[in-house]
Amino acid sequence: MSPTSHKPRVVVIGSGLAGLAAAYELAERGFSITILEAAPYPGGRTTAWVDERGRTLDTGAHVVANHYVNLLDILARVRVSNRLVWFRDQLFLRKNHAPLVWRLTKAPPPLHMLAVATKMRGNPWQRLKLALAAFDASSYPEARLRQLDTMTYSDWQQRHLGQALDDVADAAAEAACFLPAAEASACVVLSWIRSMARDSNASDLASWDGPFSEALIGPIVRAIEERGGQIRLKTAVVRIEHDDRRVAAVVVRRSASTRPFHRADGRVPLQQQADKERIECDYLISAIPVQAFQAIADSNLLRAAGLTDAAKIRTVPALGVTVWFDRPINPVPQCTPLCSGFVMRGFMDLASVRRSSPGDPAVVQFVLNGARARIDQPDEQIIKELVSDYCGVWRGAAGAQVVDFAVERVGAAMHASLPGAYALRPRATTRLRNFFIAGDWARHEVKPSMEGATISGRCAADALLNLLGQPGLTILRPPEGHFTRTVRQVRNFVMPAKGDECERRLPDSAMS
Repeated sequence: MSPTSHKPRVVVIGSGLAGLAAAYELAERGFSITILEAAPYPGGRTTAWVDERGRTLDTGAHVVANHYVNLLDILARVRVSNRLVWFRDQLFLRKNHAPLVWRLTKAPPPLHMLAVATKMRGNPWQRLKLALAAFDASSYPEARLRQLDTMTYSDWQQRHLGQALDDVADAAAEAACFLPAAEASACVVLSWIRSMARDSNASDLASWDGPFSEALIGPIVRAIEERGGQIRLKTAVVRIEHDDRRVAAVVVRRSASTRPFHRADGRVPLQQQADKERIECDYLISAIPVQAFQAIADSNLLRAAGLTDAAKIRTVPALGVTVWFDRPINPVPQCTPLCSGFVMRGFMDLASVRRSSPGDPAVVQFVLNGARARIDQPDEQIIKELVSDYCGVWRGAAGAQVVDFAVERVGAAMHASLPGAYALRPRATTRLRNFFIAGDWARHEVKPSMEGATISGRCAADALLNLLGQPGLTILRPPEGHFTRTVRQVRNFVMPAKGDECERRLPDSAMS
């Protein structure tokens, strides 16, 4: 694109990872980028902000897995990979059971998963069946996974094991999509297991050594701005103007929000008497969650864009809690323990990732189980039950006193991965030629996650580039062991997957 040529004007709605990924890729290619964000802070559901008491808060504990190759690629390109602190060991805490610690072996994938199966409860035959089932899932082609979207993960376990390993199944399902095994789609949970089973390092986890605003979102925003893009905060889209062929503009108003918000109904608080503004665009990418899209999309837009079915997708909530204690808690887990049977689903002592002195009081971030049942409980009740469980299961915390806490209610944490939901999820392209969809609810082969959001943003950017006849993007795939690759290729030959436009652009050679 020559300096004198017209730069296509791309408006991106939403500054979460999906929107930032799309904006970054297009800004690098010379497009004129405007990101519209209704909150006063960028980042969506991976943001940090300063509350009214001066505390810097994250929207819950987030981790990066080693198979998040598209997110890791962007972090490398904006030069913040060094802000990640990696964990090799894994820890599973179950009520009334001894802690389960494992490290995946360096055996050829998926045999490295045997290290996990041998430590699970049950008799040797049940553990063998679990290992064989995980091995089977590691080579599932996409067509096979899509067929499994008709059943729950609990049903899948019953079919393969003769019973459901309730605590293990629920922990896996909650980790994958914030739903219990009896409700979560087998397709989504198994796609997560498949990702970990394909490479010996795939389950390594990391978190950031500082708030998201400094170590994740801020650097990506600056990279976009350095390439001529702009982000407009507290700017809420209230209408999308279109005809039956294309989008012409968006209408915005000033938001009244003073902090990030993720309401279940997707509605944005607006400033009273705020004037409307019309922003024209050549191309529009909606990178907001499904419930936020439902709040601004009227029936005419849904019909014209072919998104009527997609608008039926539901969401699930999440609860994140940060607790400040009166003293250090030792030992500090050098991982993010996964929990089953407790109020907490997982937790992270920030001393494991952030620079602190040995004598500094502990600050612990928690993600809670069963958010739907607890989201309306008073803060004090949540903290009482949470701290009781934490101090009961983590011996170093016994006797620690709570100095302060913050409860973050995320009314819509991600789309609900119920059986049948995948068929409703929209592709990056719509029936409106210049309108594209990104976000955790867009269609791709990865579970709802930071990686899934990044892939969806790249898919939207790729679809726009293809429309213009420009070289597209390569969506990366994590490394895959030779054995599992061979089995998958045989299966694909027997059961070829049709694939979507994004899935077709995932070559086996695209390795991180």
